[in-house]
Amino acid sequence: MSFVGQNSFPFVENQLQKRVKALNELGDATTNFDSIGLGENALQTSTALNVIGIGDNVAASTNTATKSISIGSAFGSPFDNTTSQNGIGPGSIAIGTSANGDANPSHLGTLSVMIGGGAAYEGCGDGVIAIGQAAGATNPPNDHAICIGTNAGSGTLSSVGANSICLGFQAGASGSGSNSLLIGHAASGTTNSSIVLNATGTTLSSVASGLVIKPIAVESTVSLENHINLPTTATNFTQILVRNPTSGEIRAVDLQTIP
Repeated sequence: MSFVGQNSFPFVENQLQKRVKALNELGDATTNFDSIGLGENALQTSTALNVIGIGDNVAASTNTATKSISIGSAFGSPFDNTTSQNGIGPGSIAIGTSANGDANPSHLGTLSVMIGGGAAYEGCGDGVIAIGQAAGATNPPNDHAICIGTNAGSGTLSSVGANSICLGFQAGASGSGSNSLLIGHAASGTTNSSIVLNATGTTLSSVASGLVIKPIAVESTVSLENHINLPTTATNFTQILVRNPTSGEIRAVDLQTIP
């Protein structure tokens, strides 16, 4: 087969579908202030520089800050607002249906990351990481908090405290204290400077400035070490921990009553 004559080849430019020469020629596209908005009303009232907003009504608020990225849509009840509908902090990222959807101006954290449906729905502080379905959704996590997992750090009773970590399904779902660490399904508690390691599958609560771990296997026999002096504040403490140096296992041993 041969093609003879000008424009006779079937793939010449004048036989291609007309190309879009600029993003603003696309329907529902906005390209103002070095920003890109794709979707109906995306970035419509925003004048921030270097913003990316993708989805219906995403980042349409005047509170949308510079160098932010918002991608998503509206999920529906209880997350009726679309992603970053009321704005997003500078340099922050919100990805997922209704992520950062209902934040007020005081909860538009700088350089925060919110990923997942409803993640940080009410906003968050500076430098927050909220990843997972409804992570940090109910009360805004405070500065530098990390909430990872479904409902992690949701904060149904109070916000996750500053500099805290909630890791796992429903870890810190009711909130957490500041400078605290809640790890495992339903690890909970709002006391400050506390650590909870929970592998029970049920709720385990924190103690202020303390370490709580469950489960730990308990020996069936009691310790014969009669000369252990417990502090006077150790009321109701009836076990000591022993460690197998080979396996690394830690067990609890009941203390023998001292005559």
